[in-house]
Amino acid sequence: MSDHPRVQQRHLRELKICDDVWLGVFEFLAPVRLAFKMALISERFDQLVHLHIKNRKWALGVLEVRPLTKGIGAQIVKYGNGRSKQLAIPRQPPPDNLIAFQRLTIAYIDRSVVAFLRRIRRLFNTDITLHLNILRNQNQAWNILAQQLCPLIVPKAMASPVGEMSDDRQEASVDQMLSTWLHIPRQDGRPKVLEYRQLRKPAVIRKLLEELKETFSDASSPVKYIVVMHLHFAVEPFDLENERTRERLTIQFFGDDVYLIGRGPVEREEHRWDEWEREAVAGNWKSVIQIAFGDEDIGPLQSSAAGPSRSSQ
Repeated sequence: MSDHPRVQQRHLRELKICDDVWLGVFEFLAPVRLAFKMALISERFDQLVHLHIKNRKWALGVLEVRPLTKGIGAQIVKYGNGRSKQLAIPRQPPPDNLIAFQRLTIAYIDRSVVAFLRRIRRLFNTDITLHLNILRNQNQAWNILAQQLCPLIVPKAMASPVGEMSDDRQEASVDQMLSTWLHIPRQDGRPKVLEYRQLRKPAVIRKLLEELKETFSDASSPVKYIVVMHLHFAVEPFDLENERTRERLTIQFFGDDVYLIGRGPVEREEHRWDEWEREAVAGNWKSVIQIAFGDEDIGPLQSSAAGPSRSSQ
């Protein structure tokens, strides 16, 4: 078909394709092509393009929240097609047809970031994947995670008490909220995935494992999850079974200091579960939230728990 609008219009009149077919075709075309080519063909196509853009479901790509290069504040960096683009933090709620995202990395936090996360909170449904990448000696970061972020990301989680906590209490508070999230089944039937990228204290890990075992033993309804842990010490493998829910809870050494905790049906498709485990280790999941900031990456916050920030250093 010719690129000339008049020639395109004549050919399209001859084809007499119904609107529903064209709307289906529009799903495979880039918005720029729709707006600057298809919409110019005729008044009918202009109306169809407008209808498609209004009703189309959109998903964000790969985003990273970073500090501004100059000055104090936050920005969003959008990645795609081998390029990156710097964007301002949106101050309005997203449109209703924005339904998902591929990956959101939080590498800096201040009150504008918290407000932004509140505005897009509806995107944090049960089908997200969590990557936790905070060093264990970053006390302020753990405090902010427990008080500001977990209540936004984890359904039914309550914020930790405001104030200073010991390192172990901070991590334990976060682990408790993440455990709550971990035991809410995904809607698509896949296992929840939680990854701890940084090394944890042995005492904290052992307590977490015991709590997962206890919750598993007391469970009356099934749930699937995979927890990826990077450990610098050995953990004794276990393989437990819950006869009520017909489930297994296991921990195994995957390699390269990586351990996998898995909860799933006793009778399961092993090839599918193995694939899920490989995807979990490789990070090949959609709707990933990666929390990766330290004490130096905390800007001005309303909470007094934020402690020293970039603005005061």
